[in-house]
Amino acid sequence: MDRYKGRYAVRYSVYACCVSLLMIMAWGWGGVKSAKAEDTLGWDSLLSPVVLAGSSVDLQSVDVNVLAGWLTGTTPLIEYSLDSTDGINGHWIQADDTVTPIRWQPGYLYIREQADPTNNRLLAVIQLGREGTYLFADPTASLMIPPTHPSISDSVVGSADPIINSKTTPLDDSDTDPTAIHPLTTIQSDLSGTTSIQINNDVAIEQLTANSEHTLTIPVTSNHSSIQIPIEGSLLQALYDQKATIMIVCPQVTYTLPIAMLEPQKVIQSFAKPPVSMTSITLTIQIKTPSNNDIASLQSLLNLQQINIVGSPVSVQLQASYDGQTVPISPQVTDQSLELTMPVPITTSTDSISSKPTTAIVYQADHSMHPVPTLISSPNDSSATAHIHGWTNGIYALVSHHPSFTDTRSHWSSADVNDMASRLIVTGEKGGVFAPDRLVTRAEFAAMIVRALGLSAEPSKTTFSDVHDSDWYAGVIGSASNHGLIEGYNDTTFRPNQQITREEASEILSHAMKLTGLSTAITTREANAQLNPFADRKQVSNWAVPALALSVKYHILEDIQGAIQPQSDVSRAQATVMIRRLLQQSGWIQS
Repeated sequence: MDRYKGRYAVRYSVYACCVSLLMIMAWGWGGVKSAKAEDTLGWDSLLSPVVLAGSSVDLQSVDVNVLAGWLTGTTPLIEYSLDSTDGINGHWIQADDTVTPIRWQPGYLYIREQADPTNNRLLAVIQLGREGTYLFADPTASLMIPPTHPSISDSVVGSADPIINSKTTPLDDSDTDPTAIHPLTTIQSDLSGTTSIQINNDVAIEQLTANSEHTLTIPVTSNHSSIQIPIEGSLLQALYDQKATIMIVCPQVTYTLPIAMLEPQKVIQSFAKPPVSMTSITLTIQIKTPSNNDIASLQSLLNLQQINIVGSPVSVQLQASYDGQTVPISPQVTDQSLELTMPVPITTSTDSISSKPTTAIVYQADHSMHPVPTLISSPNDSSATAHIHGWTNGIYALVSHHPSFTDTRSHWSSADVNDMASRLIVTGEKGGVFAPDRLVTRAEFAAMIVRALGLSAEPSKTTFSDVHDSDWYAGVIGSASNHGLIEGYNDTTFRPNQQITREEASEILSHAMKLTGLSTAITTREANAQLNPFADRKQVSNWAVPALALSVKYHILEDIQGAIQPQSDVSRAQATVMIRRLLQQSGWIQS
């Protein structure tokens, strides 16, 4: 779960704030370059928001990125105002979950607990300056009303859309100097309707070095049917040098790409006439609304399985350009995944169940479709957000699927089976049954784990003598093998139709943990401490000790009347529960 929180809560550390304070010391804020921070604010300056006793909101990790144009570490439990003068009056807006893009200008930003007009839960006052500077102020200080400050007329720092404010008398001549503002991005549109977000490389590289997460955040505050973000060579190389992450924040989706998913040599070799280095390449991220034809094609495929699209699908593609050549680029499966955050359409209690999404799918250029792990959070009664992990380009869509099985209604695994079936990870058998007590084969378990992780079926790079291209499981065994989830036997067989044991299943799950971000480091002493309480500890194969111990540690496997039963075969219900618990422990689906 820690990894999930860390990934989605892209939060800037105290070091980023310290950098900003140093910038203030060097450049000053607006026209008060020589004034002390406390003189400027009228109360004590702080490095982080105030944490009030009894508050239901923890703002320790809330931070500001003026260059990107947003707040980080936010929650819908708080609201903010850009025009309040005392923490009570003014227009208040509910914050978003994790990140809140804001079209701000230099001035004062108030943050308080949502719907608290009494000012008893005013959590922060932030003075926003120019050129990436800001200061937290103590809202509990006796002087609550900050000195008024004239607004400036120019593009908002870090915003992809210009805002024109009424002109007022500047504090000094430097306030009107057009070179004093260095926007992160500028917009260009063409006749085809595509909006290009051009990045200021110098500002972007400064942003990368100013936060411990090494995340380049590109906010796009207005809806555009098609946007493309070119990342030129020098910035692209800086991303690799810092092992950075790119985050594109749009109204319809937040798209997060760890640059490590694009292996440099593979990108270079994608060209017929390859360049010498990455600095000659431009990587372009394209996010757009899919065409009507693509939507119709996807819906036809989903109709066959009684699956409904919910909300608006989004197409995400990557391509690289060099010397007149443009090639598609596919991310590689690593220990980091693509992450997409999509808003869930608001529903009411009277809406049909089919209007509420259960998972997300990705539809690829070859017209194949598969599920991707999706956590749907509902922070309040009026909104929900889908957090998606993926590995590929394609059209991502929220979908609704609600199958039922006649033989699981009173079965102990009913809730787990229904949830995993609604996620398209497990399927039923003929006659509307799930057959929860039927034993699982090695091929079936491989298929379940591949679907659970959101991987695509693909040809195997390893040849198993008993797996043939015509077999239904060839693609899932190929994918599981290519990504280090399974291994064969010494005689080159995989034995796909052999039933899988609990310790074999645990071995596969331990490999899957590396992709989902769970720590697999475990010492012999720790492993023994996990397994020794079981009466049948001695039945555990030596090779299976670490994996089985990890399954116990993460509550994926539990005892059966005091035993771990490592040699027992796994039923369909047990396999479903084990894989579901893996995804829950990883923070990839709801607990």
